[in-house]
Amino acid sequence: EGLKFIELDEGFSLATYDNNTWTNESVVLKVSKGDNLSGVKSVSCTDSRPTANTFSGWRRVMNNSEGTFTFNCSVSDNAGNTNTSSFTVKRDITLPSPEAISFKKCNYNSSNKKYSNCKEYEPGNWTNKYVKIEMDAKDDLSGVEEVCYATSGETTNYKCADTKVKADHLTPAIHAQGTSYIRFAIKDKAGNWYKNDTGSPLYTVKLDRIAPVIDKFENTKNTKDIIFHSDMG
Repeated sequence: EGLKFIELDEGFSLATYDNNTWTNESVVLKVSKGDNLSGVKSVSCTDSRPTANTFSGWRRVMNNSEGTFTFNCSVSDNAGNTNTSSFTVKRDITLPSPEAISFKKCNYNSSNKKYSNCKEYEPGNWTNKYVKIEMDAKDDLSGVEEVCYATSGETTNYKCADTKVKADHLTPAIHAQGTSYIRFAIKDKAGNWYKNDTGSPLYTVKLDRIAPVIDKFENTKNTKDIIFHSDMG
């Protein structure tokens, strides 16, 4: 029957691990009893970590280790037959992270859908321009799989970048009037998520493109002064 890799999740339930793929779970190695005649005599496996280990039977391959590791295993039976197999485990338990985030206030041409005359925008301040956001994400091991964002409390309704263009780059724009709260989410290829829902800064964009209005004019009774009221919002 040969050799198998089994993936062990945090709940200690078993699931098959696909050779040479990224995971953020713990991984164990299981050597099956694959000889129905003379029987298995010995099993030996050596890993490629700096301090190589030789082991047999069940063994937890990695719990806190990260990176790419190759395991070379040999099985022999009581008749002198041998079988060898090589497996690669890729493990990444570190969260991806934002590498650079920029906010710019720009003019917007709705005809050609292009932004122009962009200048730096400080989140939290009011502006009468449209706000364009650019974010680059990074993950040093498995790599970034997708980058997403949500606005105004949409903690689950994330909109993600087109991974066919560039998976680690996101360019949303805020056109909504009023105050928008921006959340980012980044997923790496091992399944780790970075989210700034809680415990991380939420970015605030304030957009007001409505001009103030003069509410009314009023003549005072005893003077020639004119008093006017305006919308100061």
